[in-house]
Amino acid sequence: MAHLSSHQPSADPHLAFVNSTTSAALSTLDQVALVGAYSPTAPYPDTDLGPMLKAVAGSMANQIGTHVYWVQIEGFDTHAAQQTLSGPTPTC
Repeated sequence: MAHLSSHQPSADPHLAFVNSTTSAALSTLDQVALVGAYSPTAPYPDTDLGPMLKAVAGSMANQIGTHVYWVQIEGFDTHAAQQTLSGPTPTC
């Protein structure tokens, strides 16, 4: 695939677009492989957050060019299991 997308035919702009897009996708796959191959020197927690932090560290260690990282975890809703109060509804 890399060889096929390495030339940019000037006669067909649509084919040139497909070739450049394929080349960019292959480059992205190479970067993802670098992040996936990252071997940390410290253990990461065995939680939902651990693999995400490891991916960020792998991206930083391999200098893939990202300047801002964002991870998201859930489960901080302390009201999820809260019981409702019974009694009359307050009026204002």
